[in-house]
Amino acid sequence: MKKSFTVKSLFIAAAAMMMSWSANAQTLFSEDFAGFTAGSTGGGAASTDLSTSLDTYTAVSGWTGSKVYSAGKTIKMGTSTVLGWIQTPAINLPDQFTISFKAMAWSGDATNLKIYLNGDSVALVSGLPNTASYVMQDFTVSLTGGTTGSTIKFEGQQDSKGRFFLDDLVITAGQAAAQPTITLASVADIFFNETHLSRTVGFTVADLTDDVTVSADNAAFTVTPATLDKADGAKEVTVSFTGTASTTATLTIASGTVSKTIELNAVISVDGNNGTKENPYNVADVVANQGVSTSEYYWVEGYIVGVVGKQDSISLEAPFNTATNILIAASPTETDTAKCMPVQLPSGTVRTALNLVDNPANLGVFVKLEGTLEAYYLVPAVKNVRDYELVLTSLPTATAKNISVATRDGSIIISGAAEKAHITVYDLSGRLLKKTVSTVIPLTDKGVYIVKVDGKAFKVLNK
Repeated sequence: MKKSFTVKSLFIAAAAMMMSWSANAQTLFSEDFAGFTAGSTGGGAASTDLSTSLDTYTAVSGWTGSKVYSAGKTIKMGTSTVLGWIQTPAINLPDQFTISFKAMAWSGDATNLKIYLNGDSVALVSGLPNTASYVMQDFTVSLTGGTTGSTIKFEGQQDSKGRFFLDDLVITAGQAAAQPTITLASVADIFFNETHLSRTVGFTVADLTDDVTVSADNAAFTVTPATLDKADGAKEVTVSFTGTASTTATLTIASGTVSKTIELNAVISVDGNNGTKENPYNVADVVANQGVSTSEYYWVEGYIVGVVGKQDSISLEAPFNTATNILIAASPTETDTAKCMPVQLPSGTVRTALNLVDNPANLGVFVKLEGTLEAYYLVPAVKNVRDYELVLTSLPTATAKNISVATRDGSIIISGAAEKAHITVYDLSGRLLKKTVSTVIPLTDKGVYIVKVDGKAFKVLNK
């Protein structure tokens, strides 16, 4: 197949030639992946696996791989659950050579990728950006052990959430001159809240010429220590939030002309909630604290008001067809879906106890949940629930135009209704249980009931 070269290809080749002139480095191989035009870089990557037809898109034939996707003139490797990799054609390499490329991780995924030489793991590249902004970063790796017919393989760190992007690969002869580097242990934003006012920030340094300074551009954050020596190796500092209101800052780690930045976010609840079981977050707090950490658990409270059903449709009335999630809200009668928040129910005792398919009487019940604050169905949510507490107290008294409906001592109590008002009682499936004119209606079962008084509907809970 005839291969064509893009302006981008020529630019990379020219850049590599300039490297050769300035550092006597011979360009041995290059690939800019410009043929992978479908999709866009980042979350818009195409969904078709091109592993079996890579030579159709590359400048040089002989590439192999698995779970390789086009991403707007870059490539993406892997899925959310399956490892991806790509391997070069056979290249004649000297013993010492240098690989240069651009890379980044999928938003929220692992920040490392592995490099193999002739099937042997030879390097772990760390510090891949994994934020939602999807910005590629330059990497340079010097290796030894090249031979005639060598292959270079790039692979994700892990099967689950090991997706990464690759672009502008250039391989040159010889070893790259040592460059001062600062590599962050994590490039994700750092969150602070009432229960986590201090965070540890880790990073490694190499070949620095000046000591390291670490500072935040907001006085509400302090850094200890603020200065570290330039010696190669792992470093860490403690960043503490000392303010009283929600705010943001940028943390800068610098040495000479080299620097790295991390965004700091302090989210302080205005109502004093701190995510503990005694003072759980409400729906608004969860929205504010989204992304604080996928490994930290917080207590959240709200009323169960429905589910996200099939085809992502929201259902606030029985019968329900989905057991894997519930919706919670600040009010038991909330009907504005924008004020409802999904909660993932993992398989096991949590799902068994809380899902509305098997427990329709849970509709309208107040619940406390312990889980992680992560997006679900692309909106702020609670996931990985590992503990819960159903609070089976009566719902607030339902009222309308001087009519009030409540439960007390196992009976529905209606006040303010007209004499001989038409009263009907239904369960959550819509089944009629009773028609009466009595304003005191004994109940035999616990749960949530719909009461209609002269056509006006009320929802009540019998403890």
